[in-house]
Amino acid sequence: MDETFRRGREGRRFPRASIARPMQFFEGGRAVPATAREIGGGGIFVQTDRPLPEGRYVTIRFDLPDEARPVTALGRVVRTVRGSASGRKLPGMGIEFIDIRYSDRRRLLSCIAARTSKT
Repeated sequence: MDETFRRGREGRRFPRASIARPMQFFEGGRAVPATAREIGGGGIFVQTDRPLPEGRYVTIRFDLPDEARPVTALGRVVRTVRGSASGRKLPGMGIEFIDIRYSDRRRLLSCIAARTSKT
């Protein structure tokens, strides 16, 4: 698990954690169900058979484990992944958070810290 705070290909600015949670992204004003697969303080990887093109802005909503209030954020698609026939690569999109409430990011980072400290 990469828990560095560096930027660029060598590392990440925020820690990340694997997760498998139902979530939604909004396209054309309607909710599209998807699955959150990896989450960090700076973004999320969303498993979906309908990834949006890179550069697209999208509103996302997801729940954190053991939290009643969902996180809603504005993000930008920074990576689109086509799935592989073997299933080793899941189809989806990497979304960078563009606008997320400070309190939501803090809740998110606390959740990640709790998950990574158990490993």
